[in-house]
Amino acid sequence: MMKKTISVEIKGEIVEIYLGFNGITINIEDLKDISNLQDNEEIINFFITLISNLNNQYYQSTIQIFSPEFVISPEHIITAFYHTHKAFTNRINISSQKNIEFLLYLSTKRQISEAIKYFGIKIEDINLKNNIELAYLITSYKSDIETIKNRIIEKLNVVEEPAIITERSITKLQKIIEFFKISANQISNIFNSYDKKLNLDNYLVNNDINDLYNACLEIVYEKMALLSLEKASKD
Repeated sequence: MMKKTISVEIKGEIVEIYLGFNGITINIEDLKDISNLQDNEEIINFFITLISNLNNQYYQSTIQIFSPEFVISPEHIITAFYHTHKAFTNRINISSQKNIEFLLYLSTKRQISEAIKYFGIKIEDINLKNNIELAYLITSYKSDIETIKNRIIEKLNVVEEPAIITERSITKLQKIIEFFKISANQISNIFNSYDKKLNLDNYLVNNDINDLYNACLEIVYEKMALLSLEKASKD
């Protein structure tokens, strides 16, 4: 499990929030056997119930299991939660649940249904694959994220795989660029701000992949910040 501690202000006091997150692989057939699930719809309901129960039991925590298909990096996850916390602190949250609000910022979408559509657990993935790749986020004001993680591991019989959220490939980058509607011009502007020049000729191949990922992350940060501003202006 990757871990991070962030400092936030609550009622004038600086408080530390513990974050734990990772990629996980789940064998669907094993999960069906262990939990006596009959079909894929029952599997989806199992995930929904598990997440809900954990959030209710650990009511000072935020727990989410989500699709990592468009996750750029661990920093993407951390920043999405940071904005989630700020939204609740400033009372500009759209959802009444932090784990759902987190998906809004992760996706930079304004509609809960859209965020869940792309970052929720997809029945089509379960239909297509026996081993599905997901990710989890656990946050807590107390240092009990390890305990919660162990509950998830126990219930789902998962294998943790950090590469699921740290992998960098041209194929994944293309998906990210298309999903977040990132233009070559936007990437070029980020490159210029760091005194670098984007090679526009087949730019996904002819530029350093780490520079491209970092530029996309900066653009998604801006989209998250704009989402917060839009929420605040409507309040």
